[in-house]
Amino acid sequence: MTYREQIDHPLWKERSAAFKEEVDCGQCRCCGTDRNLTVHHKRYLRDGYLWEVPDEWLETLCWNCHRRRHEVESAIRLMDTADFLAQAEENSSPDESEEDEDEFVEEEEEEEAYVEDIRRELEAEQDENRILRRQLEESEEEDYLERARKDPFCFEHWM
Repeated sequence: MTYREQIDHPLWKERSAAFKEEVDCGQCRCCGTDRNLTVHHKRYLRDGYLWEVPDEWLETLCWNCHRRRHEVESAIRLMDTADFLAQAEENSSPDESEEDEDEFVEEEEEEEAYVEDIRRELEAEQDENRILRRQLEESEEEDYLERARKDPFCFEHWM
């Protein structure tokens, strides 16, 4: 099941709605707003579904804080990856024996696979961030139009 399918699954919708209300009292943990709330996964299960993670791995965030959190986490991962690659390059020496070279090649292939996995995760997060940004923009537009319907004077004033 894809990430998108899990997000749209009734079990996740039920779990996230309950989490927002029961655990975080319907407020963003960062800024305290009660609008445009979503549930952020701090960690994921390797072989499980979104709704199966423990509460400690979740937090309620508004769209803005959620977007910022993903941007910060992506930047940290990129820095960690760059540090990892720099360290791997530092630790390799050109005058290794043939046996050591075979081991090094295997390790290098594992590192490349690891980096590729991280690259894929980052791309998936960037896709998710684009979706979240789009949803936030739509939500803010809906909120604005709803306020305009309730208070036409205010709406006309800004036109």
